[in-house]
Amino acid sequence: MTLNAALQTLVDELKTEYHRSQFESVFKRKTKHLSGPDKLKVKMAITELAKPALGVVDLRKKVPYEVFPYSFQGRTHYFDSRAQQLFEKGLKAYKGVFTEDTKQQILALRNQYTHELTASNTQATSLDSFIAGHPYSRREERMNFVSPISFTLADGQSFTATSVDISTNGLQIKVESSEQIKSLLFAQLEVCFSGIAENFVVSSKPCVQYRVVAVQSSEPYVYLRLKRLETDDNNAFRTFIDELINQYKHRYKVNIDHSLQRVKARGYEALWASVYGGLKIVLPDDKPTCCVLATETNRTLLNSWQKHATDTLAQLMEMAWVKQSVDELKAERKQSRRQLCFFRLSLPLNKRWHEYIVPVAELSKEAGWLGSLFALKQAGYPVQIYEITLTHDAKRQAVFAELQKLPLPLVNDTNVEKLALSKLKPYQLKDPSLRKVSVIESDENTLSVQFSNSLSNALFVHKDGGKWQPTVAGLMPFSEGLPEVFKDAGFWLSDSDKVLGGRQLQRQIIDALKRTKDPSDLPTIVVLRVPHLPGKETVIGRSLKTYKTFNEAAEYVNFLKDDGQILALHIHGSCCEANLSDAVRNELSYISRYLPHRAKEFEAEFLQCKAVITVSDVTQSLIHLSSLVQQPKSVLKQAN
Repeated sequence: MTLNAALQTLVDELKTEYHRSQFESVFKRKTKHLSGPDKLKVKMAITELAKPALGVVDLRKKVPYEVFPYSFQGRTHYFDSRAQQLFEKGLKAYKGVFTEDTKQQILALRNQYTHELTASNTQATSLDSFIAGHPYSRREERMNFVSPISFTLADGQSFTATSVDISTNGLQIKVESSEQIKSLLFAQLEVCFSGIAENFVVSSKPCVQYRVVAVQSSEPYVYLRLKRLETDDNNAFRTFIDELINQYKHRYKVNIDHSLQRVKARGYEALWASVYGGLKIVLPDDKPTCCVLATETNRTLLNSWQKHATDTLAQLMEMAWVKQSVDELKAERKQSRRQLCFFRLSLPLNKRWHEYIVPVAELSKEAGWLGSLFALKQAGYPVQIYEITLTHDAKRQAVFAELQKLPLPLVNDTNVEKLALSKLKPYQLKDPSLRKVSVIESDENTLSVQFSNSLSNALFVHKDGGKWQPTVAGLMPFSEGLPEVFKDAGFWLSDSDKVLGGRQLQRQIIDALKRTKDPSDLPTIVVLRVPHLPGKETVIGRSLKTYKTFNEAAEYVNFLKDDGQILALHIHGSCCEANLSDAVRNELSYISRYLPHRAKEFEAEFLQCKAVITVSDVTQSLIHLSSLVQQPKSVLKQAN
């Protein structure tokens, strides 16, 4: 029913009076100037809006925010915080009745969310990236080579294209632009060199397996940069390409893209190393040493581990449950990782400080542990939760580890009896370690060791005008043993909003970085739930710093774990001073000889880097910790 502006104004004014006893008298007074048909139109419109709504409103998997159950008159709705506000506002306006008008307002809000999500995904720009520790070499050169080709996707779709340049292990091709072609980043292709087959005598099938490593749009074409798969066994064709390039040396072209990627990686790695807040530990297989990398940012954490004994870290690495994980890693066919979570506490006994390390796996074997540890914390004793992530590099023959403190609320909401000290005795550090702890200052010479086995990712925040925004991502060099979402490169490179728990959380984190060089609300743990909207992927994120007690945080994690896919991230951010080292400047001068404008563009962009956000996966540790708290049987309500 369509109403003119005057009648619609009357409907809006009178609809909330419908469930009041004086409605008829108010309606007659307000509509006495209207004709009979107009009065009927107004009353029908009011009745339609004010009638009780049927069914329930379920916004699960339909909005990009956290949704929680809301019971009303025997029915359970599922709202986010804004929908709940509309619902309660409607109840107040309509004298406690859930009306069709209120329902339509909530559904309109859902449509608004979908529209905003579509718009933000359309406007979002992909992040640039590099693989931490990857030896981007400038040794391989490529040749300008224009020739017709075809390529086939994994699902069998075929496309025609033109090669732009070629090298032994790489290829760049030009394809007519389409949304599907633009979305091929990291896709695997089989490329058939039809032009080569027509113009040269080739003894082998001219088809090679590649992976798309970069996509650049330049309408009406899209340029795909491809890297040959290591598993491709067409060695005869590889030999042919080598000979072809060798015959046309005058057409050589220096691989500036690869050289620039090397400069980018080394420059950003230096920034990352200078502000990393955890402890990076290296244990060579054949040497009795425990090397720890020190920076200005992690100095406080390092000192806390050496305060009472200089070899505490070495003793940690020699514990049976740590060594068992290392042995498992050494037996893996591919390089993987393990996460171990533990409590560390220090107690003064007999005028000496004694260190205790209790793995979380032990806490579940006996009731009362958790509350007792929290009681010690509240009594003023140093009690902290730590996570150590381990990997073994067979080539370097060493164990690499990253140790960080988990910023969880160490407060319990129940009273407990005093912890018997005899209970702690098996976990006391006593014997001196056989390994010698060696503290090494983090500098340019240690970058290769640090990042060749990085166990975290990073986002580099740049200033563009007055806005700070993550624009570059540094990614781990391996993906085995990681949650599916965390190791998905598309998740990291499509939009940083997803990684940091949504636009609101990202803004809070970046605002904290801008306020001070030592933000009080970082580090933090953000828990993500990754639902799927139709045709889109979004995330719902929440910082565990919003909870006052450990039980509340654990119950929330248990609730999400039972509800679907969960990802927990440890986020540590620090401001930085972007400066290029002499070694990086030498590399940049090499690029300037060929493409000076590319060198200037990179330097200008790099110097605008204002902060580094290190992001580590702690999902497994958080799930183990949360399992120590029994989840209540009733449905857990959580509001934003």
